[in-house]
Amino acid sequence: SWDKPIEINAECPEAEKIIIKHNSLIVGQINGAKGVITIDPILLGAGPARLKPLALFKAEPGKDVHGKPLDINVIPPKALPPLNPQNIGELKTGFIIKAKDKAQIAAEKIDNALLDKAEIHNETEFSINGFFDVDKDDVYQFQFNISDLKIKSLKIDGNEIDWPAFQNSAWWFTPVNLGKGIHKLEIDAVTGKNINIDIR
Repeated sequence: SWDKPIEINAECPEAEKIIIKHNSLIVGQINGAKGVITIDPILLGAGPARLKPLALFKAEPGKDVHGKPLDINVIPPKALPPLNPQNIGELKTGFIIKAKDKAQIAAEKIDNALLDKAEIHNETEFSINGFFDVDKDDVYQFQFNISDLKIKSLKIDGNEIDWPAFQNSAWWFTPVNLGKGIHKLEIDAVTGKNINIDIR
Protein backbone atom coordinates (compact mmCIF):
# COMPACT_ATOMS: atom_id res chain seq x y z
CA SER A 1 0.00 0.00 0.00
CA TRP A 2 1.33 3.46 -0.86
CA ASP A 3 0.54 4.78 2.64
CA LYS A 4 3.34 2.63 4.11
CA PRO A 5 7.05 3.31 3.36
CA ILE A 6 9.20 0.73 1.59
CA GLU A 7 12.49 -0.17 3.32
CA ILE A 8 15.37 -1.77 1.40
CA ASN A 9 18.61 -3.02 2.98
CA ALA A 10 21.46 -2.06 0.66
CA GLU A 11 25.19 -2.82 0.78
CA CYS A 12 28.10 -2.46 -1.63
CA PRO A 13 31.68 -2.41 -0.24
CA GLU A 14 33.55 0.89 -0.69
CA ALA A 15 30.59 2.61 -2.39
CA GLU A 16 30.28 6.35 -1.74
CA LYS A 17 26.51 6.27 -2.25
CA ILE A 18 23.76 3.79 -3.11
CA ILE A 19 20.66 5.01 -4.95
CA ILE A 20 17.39 3.41 -6.00
CA LYS A 21 15.87 4.46 -9.33
CA HIS A 22 12.39 4.01 -10.74
CA ASN A 23 12.58 4.69 -14.47
CA SER A 24 14.78 7.83 -14.53
CA LEU A 25 13.66 9.13 -11.10
CA ILE A 26 15.83 8.68 -7.99
CA VAL A 27 13.32 7.59 -5.33
CA GLY A 28 15.73 6.83 -2.47
CA GLN A 29 19.40 6.87 -1.50
CA ILE A 30 21.93 6.53 1.30
CA ASN A 31 25.40 7.97 1.70
CA GLY A 32 27.94 5.26 2.36
CA ALA A 33 28.38 1.59 1.55
CA LYS A 34 25.64 0.14 3.75
CA GLY A 35 22.28 1.10 5.19
CA VAL A 36 18.49 1.09 4.88
CA ILE A 37 16.91 3.04 2.03
CA THR A 38 13.38 4.29 2.72
CA ILE A 39 11.11 4.96 -0.26
CA ASP A 40 7.75 6.73 -0.33
CA PRO A 41 5.60 4.42 -2.52
CA ILE A 42 3.55 7.39 -3.75
CA LEU A 43 6.59 8.21 -5.89
CA LEU A 44 6.04 4.95 -7.76
CA GLY A 45 2.36 5.36 -8.58
CA ALA A 46 -0.12 2.49 -8.44
CA GLY A 47 0.51 -0.97 -9.88
CA PRO A 48 3.71 -2.82 -10.87
CA ALA A 49 7.02 -0.97 -10.44
CA ARG A 50 10.64 -1.96 -10.97
CA LEU A 51 13.29 -0.55 -8.62
CA LYS A 52 16.91 -0.49 -9.79
CA PRO A 53 19.74 -0.23 -7.21
CA LEU A 54 22.93 1.54 -8.26
CA ALA A 55 26.14 1.91 -6.22
CA LEU A 56 28.29 4.96 -7.01
CA PHE A 57 32.05 5.30 -6.40
CA LYS A 58 33.66 8.73 -5.99
CA ALA A 59 37.23 7.52 -6.61
CA GLU A 60 36.25 5.49 -9.68
CA PRO A 61 33.26 7.12 -11.45
CA GLY A 62 33.19 4.43 -14.13
CA LYS A 63 32.96 1.64 -11.60
CA ASP A 64 29.24 2.09 -10.86
CA VAL A 65 27.66 -1.22 -9.86
CA HIS A 66 24.11 -2.12 -10.87
CA GLY A 67 22.20 -4.31 -8.42
CA LYS A 68 19.48 -6.84 -9.21
CA PRO A 69 16.19 -5.07 -10.04
CA LEU A 70 13.37 -5.39 -7.53
CA ASP A 71 9.84 -5.89 -8.87
CA ILE A 72 7.01 -4.76 -6.58
CA ASN A 73 3.30 -4.02 -6.84
CA VAL A 74 1.98 -0.82 -5.22
CA ILE A 75 -1.63 -1.05 -4.05
CA PRO A 76 -3.45 2.28 -3.48
CA PRO A 77 -5.21 2.75 -0.14
CA LYS A 78 -9.00 2.56 -0.05
CA ALA A 79 -10.63 5.27 -2.18
CA LEU A 80 -11.97 8.32 -0.36
CA PRO A 81 -15.79 8.09 -0.50
CA PRO A 82 -17.68 10.97 -2.13
CA LEU A 83 -19.54 13.56 -0.12
CA ASN A 84 -23.27 13.29 0.36
CA PRO A 85 -24.80 15.98 -1.91
CA GLN A 86 -27.58 16.53 0.63
CA ASN A 87 -24.97 17.71 3.16
CA ILE A 88 -23.26 20.15 0.79
CA GLY A 89 -26.02 22.66 0.20
CA GLU A 90 -26.01 24.69 -3.00
CA LEU A 91 -23.09 23.41 -5.06
CA LYS A 92 -21.18 25.91 -7.18
CA THR A 93 -18.50 24.81 -9.61
CA GLY A 94 -14.96 26.16 -9.48
CA PHE A 95 -12.98 27.54 -6.56
CA ILE A 96 -13.13 30.22 -3.90
CA ILE A 97 -9.84 31.96 -3.02
CA LYS A 98 -9.49 34.31 -0.06
CA ALA A 99 -6.68 36.17 1.67
CA LYS A 100 -6.95 37.43 5.23
CA ASP A 101 -8.96 40.68 5.49
CA LYS A 102 -9.79 40.53 1.75
CA ALA A 103 -12.97 39.71 -0.13
CA GLN A 104 -13.30 36.16 -1.45
CA ILE A 105 -13.09 35.61 -5.21
CA ALA A 106 -14.79 32.85 -7.22
CA ALA A 107 -12.91 31.39 -10.19
CA GLU A 108 -12.68 28.36 -12.48
CA LYS A 109 -8.87 28.31 -12.60
CA ILE A 110 -6.11 28.84 -10.03
CA ASP A 111 -3.29 30.89 -11.54
CA ASN A 112 -1.32 34.15 -11.20
CA ALA A 113 -4.18 36.23 -12.59
CA LEU A 114 -6.45 34.94 -9.82
CA LEU A 115 -3.91 35.93 -7.15
CA ASP A 116 -3.83 39.47 -8.53
CA LYS A 117 -7.62 39.66 -8.62
CA ALA A 118 -7.83 38.46 -5.01
CA GLU A 119 -5.15 41.02 -3.98
CA ILE A 120 -2.77 38.30 -2.88
CA HIS A 121 0.76 39.66 -3.11
CA ASN A 122 4.08 39.18 -1.31
CA GLU A 123 4.15 37.12 1.90
CA THR A 124 0.38 36.70 2.14
CA GLU A 125 -1.50 33.78 3.69
CA PHE A 126 -4.53 32.62 1.72
CA SER A 127 -6.94 29.71 1.31
CA ILE A 128 -8.53 27.92 -1.65
CA ASN A 129 -11.75 25.92 -1.37
CA GLY A 130 -13.82 24.21 -4.02
CA PHE A 131 -15.93 21.21 -4.97
CA PHE A 132 -15.16 18.92 -7.89
CA ASP A 133 -16.74 15.83 -9.40
CA VAL A 134 -15.08 12.58 -10.60
CA ASP A 135 -16.97 10.19 -12.89
CA LYS A 136 -15.54 6.87 -11.63
CA ASP A 137 -13.54 5.23 -8.85
CA ASP A 138 -9.89 5.74 -9.77
CA VAL A 139 -6.51 7.22 -8.84
CA TYR A 140 -6.46 10.92 -9.78
CA GLN A 141 -3.55 13.33 -9.87
CA PHE A 142 -3.32 16.91 -8.64
CA GLN A 143 -0.78 18.97 -10.57
CA PHE A 144 1.02 22.01 -9.14
CA ASN A 145 3.30 24.40 -11.03
CA ILE A 146 4.44 26.77 -8.30
CA SER A 147 7.44 28.76 -7.18
CA ASP A 148 8.10 30.89 -4.09
CA LEU A 149 4.86 29.66 -2.59
CA LYS A 150 4.46 27.26 0.34
CA ILE A 151 1.56 24.82 0.55
CA LYS A 152 0.87 24.57 4.31
CA SER A 153 -2.04 22.16 4.04
CA LEU A 154 -3.79 20.17 1.30
CA LYS A 155 -7.03 18.39 2.20
CA ILE A 156 -9.55 16.32 0.26
CA ASP A 157 -12.90 15.90 2.05
CA GLY A 158 -11.19 16.97 5.28
CA ASN A 159 -8.41 14.35 4.93
CA GLU A 160 -4.84 15.67 5.01
CA ILE A 161 -2.97 14.69 1.83
CA ASP A 162 0.82 14.38 1.68
CA TRP A 163 2.25 17.09 -0.54
CA PRO A 164 4.20 17.20 -2.72
CA ALA A 165 4.63 13.62 -3.84
CA PHE A 166 7.16 14.09 -6.61
CA GLN A 167 8.43 16.59 -9.15
CA ASN A 168 8.93 16.44 -12.91
CA SER A 169 10.52 19.64 -14.24
CA ALA A 170 8.48 22.60 -12.90
CA TRP A 171 5.45 20.46 -12.03
CA TRP A 172 4.69 18.70 -8.74
CA PHE A 173 2.27 15.76 -8.70
CA THR A 174 0.14 14.29 -5.92
CA PRO A 175 -1.96 11.14 -6.59
CA VAL A 176 -5.20 10.58 -4.65
CA ASN A 177 -7.54 7.56 -4.79
CA LEU A 178 -11.12 8.87 -5.09
CA GLY A 179 -14.55 7.31 -5.23
CA LYS A 180 -17.06 8.35 -7.89
CA GLY A 181 -18.94 11.52 -6.96
CA ILE A 182 -18.39 14.96 -5.42
CA HIS A 183 -15.31 15.85 -3.35
CA LYS A 184 -14.03 18.99 -1.64
CA LEU A 185 -10.57 20.51 -2.08
CA GLU A 186 -9.04 22.75 0.64
CA ILE A 187 -5.62 24.40 0.37
CA ASP A 188 -3.89 26.72 2.84
CA ALA A 189 -0.78 28.45 1.50
CA VAL A 190 1.50 31.47 1.90
CA THR A 191 3.22 33.41 -0.87
CA GLY A 192 6.84 34.52 -1.06
CA LYS A 193 8.15 37.47 -3.07
CA ASN A 194 8.35 36.05 -6.62
CA ILE A 195 5.12 34.13 -6.97
CA ASN A 196 4.09 31.70 -9.68
CA ILE A 197 1.08 29.38 -9.37
CA ASP A 198 -0.87 27.04 -11.65
CA ILE A 199 -2.95 24.27 -10.05
CA ARG A 200 -4.92 21.67 -12.04
